Amino acid sequence: MARIQRHRRYRAFKYFCIIYILIIGIGYLGIKEFRKSYIINISDSITKGVYRLTDMKEEDYIKGTIVQFPIPSNAEQYIHGRNYLPKNVKTLSKMILGVNGDKIEIRSSGNRKVLYINDNSVGGVSKYDGLGLPIPQMESKVLEENEFFVYGIHPKSFDSRYFGTIKKEDILKKATLVFSF
Repeated sequence: MARIQRHRRYRAFKYFCIIYILIIGIGYLGIKEFRKSYIINISDSITKGVYRLTDMKEEDYIKGTIVQFPIPSNAEQYIHGRNYLPKNVKTLSKMILGVNGDKIEIRSSGNRKVLYINDNSVGGVSKYDGLGLPIPQMESKVLEENEFFVYGIHPKSFDSRYFGTIKKEDILKKATLVFSF
């Protein structure tokens, strides 16, 4: 009788281990798949929340589309060097605000600088970051084909105002807000 009970306990323990390993494995693979298809944005640059990542279609390259792209090389020293974002963050998500033919200008207005797109005021441009350190500013220009001006909704977002435009081939994915928090 004791031998039968030991055998049942052993079998139950064996099943428990198998189920545990399966749960861990499925969880790991699920997280890996989740990271390929979704991002969680916790910065104020765009609406905080979970975004679904999808491949870009030709009709997605318009104003208002939120796109994911690698951190531009000229922005790396600011973003990681000044700890704007953790070093493991390799991409940014911003909204397309300027497209082919748009005139991007940074004009002085009294003591401050203001961003204009096609002569419409969009927002301020800072000379210094939150640490009080100087930051670069984009030069005024007319956007060329396959060139985009990307913008964060927060006034202190580090975006095209500071690192310049991005190219179409640099855009990785379209990001669509699934839910915000």
